[in-house]
Amino acid sequence: MLAIKSLATGSSFMPSFLPVGISKQSAKDLLDEYATVVAEAVKSRTKITELWEILENTPIGLEIDDEISGPYGDAASFPRSLLTPMYRNGVKTGRLTTTSAWTDDEWSKPCLHIGSVAFPAKIRIFCIPEQKRHLFACKLGGDRRLPNEALEWLQSAGFDSEKRRFPGLNAGDDTFGWRDARAHIFLKVGLSITHDGDAQPKVEIHLWGDMDYAADLIGKDSRKLQSNIELLASNDLMTQTWCMDAVDLESLEVVYDSPFIPSKNSEATAIGLAPPCWQLGEGASEWRAPDVWIDEDPNDGIYANNYTRGWTGERFIAKLLMSDEAEFHPIIPESDPIGGVLPSGTIGASLLQNMRDASSANRITQLLIDKVALTAETGLRFYEAMVHDYRSAINRI
Repeated sequence: MLAIKSLATGSSFMPSFLPVGISKQSAKDLLDEYATVVAEAVKSRTKITELWEILENTPIGLEIDDEISGPYGDAASFPRSLLTPMYRNGVKTGRLTTTSAWTDDEWSKPCLHIGSVAFPAKIRIFCIPEQKRHLFACKLGGDRRLPNEALEWLQSAGFDSEKRRFPGLNAGDDTFGWRDARAHIFLKVGLSITHDGDAQPKVEIHLWGDMDYAADLIGKDSRKLQSNIELLASNDLMTQTWCMDAVDLESLEVVYDSPFIPSKNSEATAIGLAPPCWQLGEGASEWRAPDVWIDEDPNDGIYANNYTRGWTGERFIAKLLMSDEAEFHPIIPESDPIGGVLPSGTIGASLLQNMRDASSANRITQLLIDKVALTAETGLRFYEAMVHDYRSAINRI
């Protein structure tokens, strides 16, 4: 599904956003002007188009976590600051190469991570009774095994470990069982510079992520959920869920009352259970359970739109830029998505607010241009080292 969508993106086969009304057209025009000016600044202030023209005929790839020095020495070194968000934070080294079997040029299309977007969802989770919640504590050291007492309680509560099946909707009593909950599912958001094969820069919003989520049982303090959302959006190391081994290698997803960093001591308390990967839809988990979604996914399919790229012409991206159906949480200071021409909480409002009022150190457009400039310098340095190497060989004839 994602591969087909990727092929169709930017073509006439993908639905496009058509604004209705003066205000939406004005908002779209403003964002399109923003993208045009940023693209022109990138073209005039960096050498990225020169690099892209070289890559049309010279395949150069990127190898990660490779400490072996090639024939071009330090010229092949790829700055760590450019490795993210292409790769996770654990990837520390990269080297440019022409010998890799995989010479994808995505490394030459920089992306600046600007925040996360949270999609609201009504779901249900299997509530754990208070007297049993201590059995599902997240352990330090990566130990994910549930204690025997927890496994015994799961069996008594109706979990079928052989068939990997949750209890039915009517299982439980006033203290445990399926309960309605509110959730916000996260995708990361980046602002990227790319091209359509013509070496002409263009601006895109880029979505990606593991679809982590914040959740809270209905009836609880809604301020707690909002606090959880903000914590998760601001810290990539935090999570509110943890998979614990229940049978063989199959895990149950434990939902906690607040986010925590798994490698540190935490006071987070387990409140419920869910089948792993429920966000990805039916068939994504080995465990069978009543549908976790209470309502159908209201956002055109969050999972189906993971890894979507585009600008105001791509319908899903346009919605995130210009409508308040999802909530954007910036990670760059002075980027609060304050309402104005665009609704508050939108990516577009954040970009415009930052452009107008941010200091130079936090201006998204300058941070992106700087990243593009460094990418171009890195790629051209490697190419020049290659040319020098071949020229040296010619001089030895």
